[in-house]
Amino acid sequence: MKRRTRSWLFYLYSTANILGSTLALAGVGLFFLGLIDDYWYLIVLGLYAVGYRLAPKQVDMHLDSQLLKEDEMKAAEQFIDHAIMHLSAPAADALSRVWLVLSDLLKRLDRFDPHDKVVHDIHQTATHHLPDLLIPYLELPPAFARFHPLKDNKTARELLIEQLNKLESTLNQTLHDALNQDIEKIRIQGAFLDQTFAQGKDWLPL
Repeated sequence: MKRRTRSWLFYLYSTANILGSTLALAGVGLFFLGLIDDYWYLIVLGLYAVGYRLAPKQVDMHLDSQLLKEDEMKAAEQFIDHAIMHLSAPAADALSRVWLVLSDLLKRLDRFDPHDKVVHDIHQTATHHLPDLLIPYLELPPAFARFHPLKDNKTARELLIEQLNKLESTLNQTLHDALNQDIEKIRIQGAFLDQTFAQGKDWLPL
């Protein structure tokens, strides 16, 4: 998608434009009902401007890459909580399931040396790969994310849920291996997580 086209679509689907357009259409309705006459077009433009200005601003969500390891986990938990609040129900449910499994898995890594690569891989999934997966989606206008078709005619929300379901499946397998104390399989799954989900915005075709 070309940058100019993307910018135009983001504006078109923005909450500010939708709210402004709704108020402007209400102004047009008042004109046809005969409730406003002189300077009606200025009133319509004014209503659009009011709606545009009153619309809630896009949430800026990011993680500080300079945090210590312990602080990273706290920041990641807070990030996930905020993300769940700003996602629609299907995506929020998928993310909640992922975080539940991931939290359980992290608690079971105490049998590993803290410097073992599998600890690093799974910790990276929680503190970096999962936020990196979510941030580009959360930066989209909500209406664009829910309704505009992208890859294979799927919306950004549908693509996000696919990614979260894939992550949940991998984490469940890793947790199963952890419960069975299959150390080598855990290492394989940890490496797979690191390789598969260390892709930033690549999953979102914009």
